[in-house]
Amino acid sequence: MSRRFTHEFKVQAVEKALSQCDDVRIEDIADDLGVGYSTLQRWIALAKNHELE
Repeated sequence: MSRRFTHEFKVQAVEKALSQCDDVRIEDIADDLGVGYSTLQRWIALAKNHELE
């Protein structure tokens, strides 16, 4: 079963991931948020390309 995330959730997840210190792994943030690591990585890439506003 695939979960659908709101745009707001995605933006907040990316902000949280990018605001963490270097000693916090993206994998751990993804686990905390309940999303897959690759999903969070994709959202971050979209945000960096200004495709997730």
